[in-house]
Order: sequence, then structure tokens, then C-alpha cells
Amino acid sequence: MHWALIACLEAALLVLALRRKLRQRLPFFVAYLAVLVLGELGAFSIYQIVGFKSKTSFYAFWILQGIFVLLRAAVVYEICRSILSPLEGVWRLAKPLLLMMGCILLGAMLISTRGTPLSPVKIIPLGQRGLELIIVGLLIGGLAFCRYYRVQVENYVAWIALGLGIHSIIQATDNTLLPWLNHFALWAALSHVSFDIALIMWGVALWKPLPAPRPAPILLTSSEYQSLTPQVTARLRSLNTRLLEMWK
Repeated sequence: MHWALIACLEAALLVLALRRKLRQRLPFFVAYLAVLVLGELGAFSIYQIVGFKSKTSFYAFWILQGIFVLLRAAVVYEICRSILSPLEGVWRLAKPLLLMMGCILLGAMLISTRGTPLSPVKIIPLGQRGLELIIVGLLIGGLAFCRYYRVQVENYVAWIALGLGIHSIIQATDNTLLPWLNHFALWAALSHVSFDIALIMWGVALWKPLPAPRPAPILLTSSEYQSLTPQVTARLRSLNTRLLEMWK
């Protein structure tokens, strides 16, 4: 019953996203919803043919989970890009830092799996935890840039990002502290329904029609920048002189 309800909710979200023409703004997120629906149908077919406890079902489940996590990481990067790309200078600064953060977390994931027995039961949860941490790291980094540069985030984007973040944080924590957290009934229930919570948040994000795209901020031309450069340089030199006098 729960599986059928979630499958219907995912399909409804996909239809709603298509009606809102979200694919023009967040195509990776729409693709993620489509893969969720197709994955549910594919998994159900496999379980019906070979059984839920078969090796085929086991590998199919974890392969789908890997695809879902990778798509969520792409969605987070897409969200950061959609928010910051109108500010070309900020996006040029944020893009390599976000990629570097992802690479660092990926390296940490690979290091954490070193020495682990080559068993899917051991390797797969560690890999999933690493990918979830990459998602959380990219999301926090992107929102930090938004806060620092006072970039206003659209309401629907904020709800989508919040749903992704909550789900990834709970799943990463669950994979890290699994032996201890399973003793707490509340946390066990929360870890199982974290994706349901994300689906509800995405429904809130898409419930109302999307606002009109904001125009890109008007930037100065290259000639205007060149004319202002001497003034900025003079002010920086004056500030440097004052600071040096203060430290004497």
C-alpha cells in the first residue's frame, strides 16, 4: 500500500512538473522525477518475476539507488547554477569551489572504503553515504554563496533544495551511525519516511504556478569597468596606506 501511494505521488509530481514547464528551468530535476517513476515500475516488475529476495532484485535495487543519488547530486549542482549563474562573476567563483568540494568529498568516500571487504553489503552503503555527503556539501556551499552575496532564492527552488538536503542528511547519518540509530524507533521511522518528506516538499514547491523568470542584473560594460579601474585602484591604495599607519 505504501509503495503504491509513493509511486502515485511520484507520478503526480512528474505530471505537475511538466505542466509547470519546470524542464526549462531545472531539467535535471524533471529527469530525476521521470527516472523515479520508471525505476518504481522496473523494480516492481523485477520483484514480480524473480522475487524480492533474489540476487537480481538486490543488485537492481542498489543500482537504482546509485542512479538516484547521482541524479540528486546533478540536481543540486543545477540548483546552484540556476541561482548564481545570472551573477556571472559570482558563478565563476562558486563553480570551481563547488566542484573542488565535490572532489574532496568523493576522495574522502574512496578513502573510507579502503580496507573494507569486497562485499556489496559493505561497499554499497559506504558509497551511498559518500554520495549523500557530496549532495549535502554542494547544497550547503551553494546556499552559503547565496547568503554571502545576498542572492534571493525563488520560493520553489528553496523548497526543492530543502527536500533534497533533508533526505540526504538523514540518509548519510543513517548509513554512518546505522548500528546505533536503529535502536531508536523514532529515528528508524524518520529514516524510512525521509524521502516521503522530500516528496511532500517538492509538491509544495510545484503546487502554485512558477513565477516569471527574473531578468539578469544589468552589468557594467567593459569600457565602464576600465574607466572605474583607476578610481578603485586609488581607493585601495589609500585604504592600504591607512591600514599600514594603524599597524605602526
